[in-house]
Amino acid sequence: MKRLRFAMIGAGRMGARWASVMSEYDKASLNIIVDAGSGQAAVLAAKIPQCTATKDIGEVLNNKEIDAVIITTPHKYLSPITLSMLQS
Repeated sequence: MKRLRFAMIGAGRMGARWASVMSEYDKASLNIIVDAGSGQAAVLAAKIPQCTATKDIGEVLNNKEIDAVIITTPHKYLSPITLSMLQS
């Protein structure tokens, strides 16, 4: 079975928790972390092999290698981000 490749949008407290949880699974990898500007995405990505950080959500939308997306943003951003993921 192939390893599932995940992207995560949001790198705050919940993002840090999810990054930690994802590192425990052999059949999944966290490959991209997106955060609008706190710099926390780079901090988290530096701790995860083969993970990159970006401020550009388009890098997730246009990446055909990503199998699933974890959204860990504040609630007010969940709907628009989810819609953009579903439409891509």
